[in-house]
Amino acid sequence: MEEEIKWTHTIQALKDYAEAVRQTYKDNLYILNHIASGKLASTIDYAFEISNTHIDVSLRLEDYWKYIEYDTKPHFPPYKAMLDWVKVKFHGSLPNTYNGSLPTNSDTLEKRMAYFTQQKIGREGTKGSHALKDTIQEVYDDFSLRISQAVQQDLNEGIEAIMLTAFTSK
Repeated sequence: MEEEIKWTHTIQALKDYAEAVRQTYKDNLYILNHIASGKLASTIDYAFEISNTHIDVSLRLEDYWKYIEYDTKPHFPPYKAMLDWVKVKFHGSLPNTYNGSLPTNSDTLEKRMAYFTQQKIGREGTKGSHALKDTIQEVYDDFSLRISQAVQQDLNEGIEAIMLTAFTSK
């Protein structure tokens, strides 16, 4: 009978790593105030794909994560998306007036803020947070030794099982 290495310790270390990335990224989004609706932070998840030749760990994120993560060149985002963002981001916290020049109608104020935000992005682009990249590096620095030790432990146990089988069966 052919023995296979069981990757029990490695899989657990990678699951712990993925959970730490998920939680730290969520925390970092809150710290950096990238929580307009909270949807991105609340839906972060991870997935595992395990086969005979590899173990893949991936994060599942909302499609718009990349606009928070990376710098963008000047562009004009859709006005509707800007209006929706303003409504969520400033939910009821917009001032009614500002030096008497802004309208007291919050709907009109939201529309103006969406327009001006869209124009600013059109002129300057956006600055990315790089929170995910920083999170992955930070957590990897904490977990790299643990993952290496788990791989070594699984290899040692696998080799021991193979050797035991080879020398005890005839």
